[in-house]
Amino acid sequence: MDVLFVVEDVRHHSPIGMMQVSAIAKQRGDQTHLGVLSREDVLNKIDKLKPNVVAYGGSTGEHKFYERFNSKLKQRHPEIFTVMGGTHATFFPEIMKDAKLDAVVVGEGEQAFKELLDRVERGEDVSGLQNVRTHSQPETTLRPLIQDLDSLPFPDRSLFFENTENGQAPIKHFMASRGCPYKCSYCFNSPFKGMYPGEKYVRRHSVGYVLEEILDTLSDYPAEFIKFYDDVLTFRVDDWLREFAQRYKQEVGLSFYCLTRADLMTEEMAKLLKEAGCQTVQMAAESTNDRIRNELLHRNMTKEQMKKAFKICADKGMTVVTNYILGLPGSTVQDDIDAVYFNIEAGVPVPEFPIFQPYPGTELGDLCVREGWFDGDFDSIHTSYNNRSPLNCFNEEEKDIHANINRLGQIATTCARDHPSITNLIMNHLIHQRGENEAFARAYTEHKWELYNRLVYPFKHSEETKQEMLGKSLRLGVSDRTDEVKPIPQADSTT
Repeated sequence: MDVLFVVEDVRHHSPIGMMQVSAIAKQRGDQTHLGVLSREDVLNKIDKLKPNVVAYGGSTGEHKFYERFNSKLKQRHPEIFTVMGGTHATFFPEIMKDAKLDAVVVGEGEQAFKELLDRVERGEDVSGLQNVRTHSQPETTLRPLIQDLDSLPFPDRSLFFENTENGQAPIKHFMASRGCPYKCSYCFNSPFKGMYPGEKYVRRHSVGYVLEEILDTLSDYPAEFIKFYDDVLTFRVDDWLREFAQRYKQEVGLSFYCLTRADLMTEEMAKLLKEAGCQTVQMAAESTNDRIRNELLHRNMTKEQMKKAFKICADKGMTVVTNYILGLPGSTVQDDIDAVYFNIEAGVPVPEFPIFQPYPGTELGDLCVREGWFDGDFDSIHTSYNNRSPLNCFNEEEKDIHANINRLGQIATTCARDHPSITNLIMNHLIHQRGENEAFARAYTEHKWELYNRLVYPFKHSEETKQEMLGKSLRLGVSDRTDEVKPIPQADSTT
């Protein structure tokens, strides 16, 4: 069969989940294809390809593009089976009706997707499959989580690498594990874990599998830097980390980026990561207000722990990236201003200041709906954390300040030591400017691009690559800030 995967846009990293299920389809002998709504006339592509299945996957915010597109697709090709997976479909399965989908896959979807394709190929009803909701069977049971991650095929990176510029990108992205044991109230991991009571939720590939996957990718697609997208790559110093530190340096040898938590970081962990080749460690702070950080967000760590972890990594020569969520319910503008100054005090060179979005199914998203802070219209949620707050507990002036700190907080931090007058100008005046300021937004994108390429991903670029990457970042930055829904290209109805 022919399976067409549809995405709204192509970011700097390709979606590993979609590449994983593409690999599952290819194991069955299917041909897989990619359609990008923002770049091509996907309806025209479907007219010519006539795929058996069209599949979508993504988070809240992206869903509205697929909802609109699939409704148009079904008008023209009602015979094509359409299905959506991912976090939005898992926690908001109502999209099946809204988007006129034939089915949604909830939870961990590889095995369900394979069985769904088997039935579609035989012309059978997919109702009754575990992890699959249909119009005739809107409820489903869940099969157990995949415990042996090494049993999975490598993600099919050719789906994106052969069809977009990402194949030639100098950074390649991987995941060594699945699941996160923490209960951060803004994240989908806790409710997702709750769907699988009694099961081991955090699972890891073997070190050998991870290294083989990286080397297999590098044999076909060049890279100068590796980024691990695991929620937490390192929980503790254990046999896995020791083996990884030794073998990664010997067998791969490229600098890498990983995420962990400040309350987990130790001198020994930092030493092993540095020896392996770690250039950058991301550890989220989220809020400097103790009540909000620990009671509302369930982060359960102190500012002293964060400062200590940041210093440990900096002393080992690793760049620290951290983030602070602006516009959290119950917070004040002063909390958001304090986040910038805490970052300066803690000496973190690369901060990010995303704006809170209330995702469905998360504890904090549901709280916002219950308390009336958010109207429950998930179509109003943007795909980007750089977009304005959708909460009604903030007035427009406060939302302007969120947006301005989002754009200028990083610049204020990096100027604090050598150019304090710029920091003072930003924090005392510019963040209080009213309305969307495109100059602030462009300054953020260009400053971030320079900062990341100097400290976070420090490798040499050709001038052509620099311009391509900066141009893409600027284009995506405009998309991240606009509330307009992109037009979906479609072929003339007479063709």
